[in-house]
Amino acid sequence: MNKKDIIKRFLKQGTLLSPGMLDKINEKNIDRFLKKRPEEPKTHTKIDVNIRGITKKQKLSTKDFVDYYNNKYNGIRNILMNKMKAVSVGNTKKSFSDVSVIGMVRELKSSGLVLEDPTGEIEVVLNNKKEINPDDVIGVKGFVRENKLFAKEVVFPDTPLTHPIGSLDAKIIITTNITEKTKELVKEIDLVLALNAEKTQSNIIKTNSNPGWITLSKNGDKVNLLVYKPENKTTIEQAVRFLIKRHLSPLKNRITGPEDPFLIEPIPDIFWLVSDEKGKKTYKGVTIISCGPNSAARIDLKTKEIEFI
Repeated sequence: MNKKDIIKRFLKQGTLLSPGMLDKINEKNIDRFLKKRPEEPKTHTKIDVNIRGITKKQKLSTKDFVDYYNNKYNGIRNILMNKMKAVSVGNTKKSFSDVSVIGMVRELKSSGLVLEDPTGEIEVVLNNKKEINPDDVIGVKGFVRENKLFAKEVVFPDTPLTHPIGSLDAKIIITTNITEKTKELVKEIDLVLALNAEKTQSNIIKTNSNPGWITLSKNGDKVNLLVYKPENKTTIEQAVRFLIKRHLSPLKNRITGPEDPFLIEPIPDIFWLVSDEKGKKTYKGVTIISCGPNSAARIDLKTKEIEFI
């Protein structure tokens, strides 16, 4: 091994040798000198964390519920209007050609469903309503006969394939329970997001809203993360249905006021489903992670690689 080869070895590890040091190193002792180079401590660029607050009222009035459902309808309607040109339900009965409408499902019937919007309601004749539930906001394309809308197609707001996907050069851990093991792992990562846990270190962030909307940003890049703990057991496939309907569809007792925090807007980059089921799935660019009590997942926000701990 000549001096040129020795210099190359040290340059690969980022070290420039002085002439005096180069004279001391040869083929037999080079490994000893290479190992002497101290490891540089890992430094973390600070991640800015923004948690969207949720307004909660102690007692809800009838008007609060009416306003909530109006906000839900308008929020999903705005998304659907990017996919279809729709007329109001009140104007469908005047049409003698194919029409498109957007409405909220008031009830399911043996022949289909009843769809309503602020201008009225109409019975929709529909064969397959398997994935449709009361209070869903959907679009329907079809034709009107005898004051009924015969559906040719049902349109869900869904998650577009073309939406921008956020990326961040950072690693985080998501967990429902801070343990000694988690605290040890904190040294290796940039941030811990803990559900309903006490903040014990500067880079452990407590999230206690449900749903929780969190934006992580660093050096001009950002990632949107949605945390949701359903009241009932929910699978990853059901989480996909949330993304298709663009709503978390809570039980009525989960409504906290006239606002609608359950509308999935913007589209999250990461959807953390707090559930007993442990798993992961990607749906149209959204990374879904399911993990629950006494478990955690380490996420690379750049590559979206996931490791369950």
